[in-house]
Amino acid sequence: QAEALRDRLEQDLRTEFDEKRSNWQEHLEEEKDELVRQLRKRMADQVVKVVRRTLSDFANTDLATQIAKEFARRLETLEEDNKARLRAAAARPDSAAVIESGIDLPADARSLIAQAAHANLGTDFEFNYRTNEDVVLGIRLTLGEEIVEWSAGSYLKKLDDLVRDTLDAAGMGSPKPEGQTNA
Repeated sequence: QAEALRDRLEQDLRTEFDEKRSNWQEHLEEEKDELVRQLRKRMADQVVKVVRRTLSDFANTDLATQIAKEFARRLETLEEDNKARLRAAAARPDSAAVIESGIDLPADARSLIAQAAHANLGTDFEFNYRTNEDVVLGIRLTLGEEIVEWSAGSYLKKLDDLVRDTLDAAGMGSPKPEGQTNA
């Protein structure tokens, strides 16, 4: 009877030890996942930050004019239904026309954008120009609720996704943060 009691106590201890070891391993795995998630986010954020900083260092007047020319070209090649939505938004009396860029646009670049908007949307706008560091090497046109943007931001988003996907493929990734999808 004493031996049966000893066997039962040993079995209880083994079971308790196995449960504690399992809980400990589970906890370690959760900590590892959290560390990997934080590392991945910091690495991706740093890569994007370095690229943004590098691109903004190259922003000068010639570059601003090139950005304006490319935006004008893209505005010209917009699909007709998008142009119609922009025209409708511009026709509303409470519609503000805002141009945002990551760099301060010189007069010649502003003139190019205004001419392209007039030629492609058929309305003469009084633009409110703003500098917005989120619009990296590009331009965002907002007419009321309608927005047209061309910038390096979309390329940087793809770079961010590439870094995250590479880390996932290397087994260092975790599920993407909520609300984040690949474009």
